[in-house]
Amino acid sequence: MGIFPILAVIGMIILTRLHFIHCYVINTDKDYSRWPNKIVPFIFTPGDYSTAEQNLILTAMSTISTDMGLCIQWLNLSPSGIPYPNLNFVIISRSGGPGIPSPVCYSYPGMITIQNGLGQHMSIQASCMSSVREVMRILSYLIGLRPEHNKPNRGSYITVNTGAATTVAVNAGAFNLLPNTAAILYNPNEFDYNSITMLSPLTYSASGAAVITSTTSTAINNIGRLSIRDCQALSFLYSCSITCSDYYGNGALPTQFTRATTLSTSPSSTVSSSSTPAPVSVLCSPNFIADAVFNDYNAHKLYFISNNLVYVVQNGQIIENGTPLSTDFPGPAPVLPIIAGYYSGGSVFLVDQNQVTFLYINNTFVSQTPGSFPAVSAATGYGNVVTLGINPNLAVILYVDTNGDISSVGINPSTSPKDLASLFTSNAGLFNDLNNNNVQEMYSVIDASGTEKVAFLYQVPGKPLQYFDAVPCVPDTVLDPSGQVCLKLSTSPRNFASTIAACNVPP
Repeated sequence: MGIFPILAVIGMIILTRLHFIHCYVINTDKDYSRWPNKIVPFIFTPGDYSTAEQNLILTAMSTISTDMGLCIQWLNLSPSGIPYPNLNFVIISRSGGPGIPSPVCYSYPGMITIQNGLGQHMSIQASCMSSVREVMRILSYLIGLRPEHNKPNRGSYITVNTGAATTVAVNAGAFNLLPNTAAILYNPNEFDYNSITMLSPLTYSASGAAVITSTTSTAINNIGRLSIRDCQALSFLYSCSITCSDYYGNGALPTQFTRATTLSTSPSSTVSSSSTPAPVSVLCSPNFIADAVFNDYNAHKLYFISNNLVYVVQNGQIIENGTPLSTDFPGPAPVLPIIAGYYSGGSVFLVDQNQVTFLYINNTFVSQTPGSFPAVSAATGYGNVVTLGINPNLAVILYVDTNGDISSVGINPSTSPKDLASLFTSNAGLFNDLNNNNVQEMYSVIDASGTEKVAFLYQVPGKPLQYFDAVPCVPDTVLDPSGQVCLKLSTSPRNFASTIAACNVPP
């Protein structure tokens, strides 16, 4: 199951070398590390999950990020596959990898230190998708927390009735105690009944009777938010400078821990620190994937939508760093991921997976129209769309289809698609890149002189996300004499993150 044998990790349980900080549990097995730069890259196994199921998992990720003050973030590589051979990532599937399917949901306890870009597997099955809270539980293991109900001191706080549990869960070790050895440090007088890592009382019940019950006056309760102690544990592990919310009114631990260079229970048991400085945002990651990008040129705000999160750049600074989509664009929920987004005349248009266009004015939902985007079949489902509107003569919608051809609709519709790469033969490297890699997104930008340009994002294996921009060949129109789109290179390709001053990344 997976590219590495499970061995010590079965049914989401790590059986060796853990470190306890007061009542919560942090992984310190040297075979597993923190995710570098506080970002967890992932892909969904194609065909394993419906859109609704993917959205449930994405919502669980978003909730963890929100509860962690956006210190920990997630990077969805699914739309474009695996762009980097040395990028460590997790493969999310029902089966948990090739071979015999896992009988239960599971995750390795952090990033496999020696995966070397081969990916590591985790299993999220139907039994773990009953709620956002259940998915958060599994994901919390992936980022380094260990299950509260498996602590050696649990007998003073909870009762585990394995006789009421399914045979599969018992045999998989879902209720096994962590070994009380010299490699484990823990406080026998602490227990977090509100931890996101806790199994719910009825999870894996064979008869409907509770498997886990409290032996004290404190009830087991989690409403799908990190407890303050979960948050403090992850803050300690990932060196987050945040204020943790106390959703359950239990109060903080006596000490808000800070992260040392290494955590260890013995000289051989450490969690390595990355030497790479953490980016200020997922936007600065070389593997950032945008589902939609558009420029609110009235407010001078550049919007990036990735999964169900919104990032906004204004004057080179990141003013929104992973705001839930429903906060910026309330109303009926689009089916994610968004396939297109564009701004025109004070209105924002978002197009979802069902090709339904959602209209917002001043961040207020106005209407949704099925199948209205745009009225050219080649554009539907791809979403590389940009509107040019500062100059009334450039009020067009440009898009790149799956063949790599660019067209326009609007006031100046093109007569036929034009091969995008053929527009940039003056730059041999860019021409070759565009011939071999589809454009990920396009959007309008306005330079210091007020010139409106078309910006392009594309991914080349082995390179960070690339950016270049272009201007119309002829002023006041995007069309050549034959009626096809005509653009000329304005800024040569460079690292996309270098276009955002806050990222402080060289070109």
